[in-house]
Amino acid sequence: MVCAGRVTSTHGVRGCVRFRSYMSADFKFPGIDLSIGGVSYTVCGAFSRRFPMLVLTLSRVGSACEAEKLVGLDVFLSKSLLPTLQAGEYYCGDLVGLAVYSSEEHVGYVSMLYNFGAAAEVLEIILLSGKKVMVPFTSACVADIDLNKERVEVVFPQEI
Repeated sequence: MVCAGRVTSTHGVRGCVRFRSYMSADFKFPGIDLSIGGVSYTVCGAFSRRFPMLVLTLSRVGSACEAEKLVGLDVFLSKSLLPTLQAGEYYCGDLVGLAVYSSEEHVGYVSMLYNFGAAAEVLEIILLSGKKVMVPFTSACVADIDLNKERVEVVFPQEI
């Protein structure tokens, strides 16, 4: 399962929920099955006036009181619903937890991938010493990613 977003509030009196999507703007929600709080729902309808916020109509949610119980919960969907990526593209969730190597020496683990809106995303690494460092997620710093071996080869900038 992949976290697709979070229910942020209710919408109206018929049980719709406002939803902050972590998916791309072209991802189609209607008709798919979601898990919220461990309960399965089918998306009956979705609309957005301003992405990434959407309004979802869910099966089995028919009132604002029922929708209120979902506020603040993460929304999960099956990873099989995600689009196939091109070579060299990765989902953030596939990188988190990978072992980090530098010059063939195990130095830590990937803890997060951030997008601060700059030119490159940033890879957060927890070193074996416990120190957190961040490196640009570029080919200059991230030399190789091998999901089968569950490892990332990193070339640290001299500042680190």
